[in-house]
Amino acid sequence: MPHTPDGPRGLTNEIIRLSELIQENPRDARHRFDRANCHRRNGSHDLAILDYNLALALDPSFPEAYFYKAVCCAKLGYTLEEITAYEQFLVYAGESLAVYFEPIKRRIRELRSRRQNYKQVKSFRQRNWRSGARR
Repeated sequence: MPHTPDGPRGLTNEIIRLSELIQENPRDARHRFDRANCHRRNGSHDLAILDYNLALALDPSFPEAYFYKAVCCAKLGYTLEEITAYEQFLVYAGESLAVYFEPIKRRIRELRSRRQNYKQVKSFRQRNWRSGARR
């Protein structure tokens, strides 16, 4: 459920309003970022990622866009994209966002470890399957 007092209709109205602002000024990364946040709060993580990508294309040093893109990627299970977005957040985030650095670094290590474990299990299964050790 969205975190707005007026519920989904309010988010839809806000998305429409932001879409109109984007049409008026297509080079404004902030409006795309704000619309992405509406999509994220509405549970439309795929649409949010698209808008975060558009905001980042306009302003590649927008740390909050990288952060929330990573959050959406996590919701959809896009591990590599989540890692990349968090790494970019760490590159562009200033000292005002330093409180997030260690938790994000831990998350990146955790995701990389999971991917490595998955690759090892997959490789083991493929070797055993090829060698005829199937059951």
